[in-house]
Amino acid sequence: MLMDCVANRRWLKRIEVISLLILFGGTILAAGVIDADLSGIPWQGWAWGIGAAFCFSAFMFVNGKQIEGMDTTTRLFYVSLAAALVIAVFQTPEIMWNGTFFGEGLWVYGLLLGFFGIIMPIYFFSIAVPHVGSGLASILSAMELPVAVIASVIILSESLTVLQIVGIFVVLAGMVLPSMFNRTPKPVERIEEPA
Repeated sequence: MLMDCVANRRWLKRIEVISLLILFGGTILAAGVIDADLSGIPWQGWAWGIGAAFCFSAFMFVNGKQIEGMDTTTRLFYVSLAAALVIAVFQTPEIMWNGTFFGEGLWVYGLLLGFFGIIMPIYFFSIAVPHVGSGLASILSAMELPVAVIASVIILSESLTVLQIVGIFVVLAGMVLPSMFNRTPKPVERIEEPA
């Protein structure tokens, strides 16, 4: 939203500020931050977290702009290529040449994660974001947190506290709020009675 405001030279709307505050509070509850001890997290962890948030925001912002002559598939290729280059810089892909990737069957998981984690989300985002705008898309992307929490309970059998459940509902409320207030009422058609 900050990038959108800077690029379009506008201030945040009141409903956007309220929605962001609700989403922030809900995220803290849903992530279980209140019960966790954050003092042991090194500064590098905070820096990488902020960097990841910036990259995600940049991804949302770039996908919100329509580029003449570039279709969704081409955009997907360039975004995926840029992501692969960034990951290759910070990660050592030694599993590719030491036999682990193909020998232990990791390529199956890589294929599934690549398709459902990279190709499908970016493809659908590239289609949807120009229609809804990067501001609303960033709010809708908050749905990722409740899904991640629910998946961690179902797949990893992690415990779910009451505060996390409340946080999930708060996040959902924060997502719905802007769309409710931005909805323009349909004009009422007048039926003229015959004289």
